[in-house]
Amino acid sequence: MNLELLKSFIAVVDTGGVTRAAVQLHMTQSTLSQQLSRLEDNLGKSLLRRTRQSVTLTEDGERFIGYARRILALDEEARDLLNGGKPFTLLRIGIPEDFSAIRLPEVLKGFASREKNVRLEVVSAMSSVLRERLNSGLLDIAVIRQEQADKSSLYSWKERLRWVVQAGTQIHRERPLPLVVFPQGCAYRKRAVALLDAAGIPWRITYESPNWSGIKAAVEGGFGLSLLDGAQRLNGTSNPGRAEGLPAPGVLFLSINATRVPLVDSAKILVDEILRLIRVEHGGSGHRSGVPRRACPSPPLAPQ
Repeated sequence: MNLELLKSFIAVVDTGGVTRAAVQLHMTQSTLSQQLSRLEDNLGKSLLRRTRQSVTLTEDGERFIGYARRILALDEEARDLLNGGKPFTLLRIGIPEDFSAIRLPEVLKGFASREKNVRLEVVSAMSSVLRERLNSGLLDIAVIRQEQADKSSLYSWKERLRWVVQAGTQIHRERPLPLVVFPQGCAYRKRAVALLDAAGIPWRITYESPNWSGIKAAVEGGFGLSLLDGAQRLNGTSNPGRAEGLPAPGVLFLSINATRVPLVDSAKILVDEILRLIRVEHGGSGHRSGVPRRACPSPPLAPQ
């Protein structure tokens, strides 16, 4: 497989568009578009969905992107090894889109600066996607949100939910109830819809976004009501509840899962960093599971 085509594909995904990727790669847009077409022709699949405003991954593209990154990482690893470079450990971590959107990047940056022999690859996606990638061996560690506690996880903790709406409005009393949600597959969305249906409250979706920044802006801007983690900090919002006729939101569970246990030292350090962040934002500590997770059929997480 042509590695230059993979580099072009990843650049478009990471920058969010052909124009920015072309600038980053120092090539014309037409040349980059031709490379993308060649890659799709070679695979016999459409990887990107193009509009005038954006470029997004197709379902096949979502499945392929992890492999593309891994192929390039293996190429770089092999070159380092042959050139006498210092071996490194590759850690592939998956996090939900809204998980600690402010503090987590700083935690990961600090970890990478201290652990010079570790290379991080971070994927931000919905928990359903992260679970699939973890089970397929495309991630080493993932923070996953789910309805029930996962006994096979390394750690798990409760995430207390709240209804959130722009302060000073009566949006939560409208019928049908306007909702701000993540796309299908999101645990928040699934819980909100199930609660409202069970309570006989009609609803409609007024704003959908795959990004935390979009959800935050929509709620703060008064587009509708959303169900979110109570630890999230939004500006100019309030939290209506049962007194306002809304069902009790309850809790979801967040867990740290790994492809293989026991973890190598660098992975243990990273998990500890995430746990410290959780204690700051959620209070308390996660419950440690004593049940080891079944290993997936992927190469063991170990120094390369």
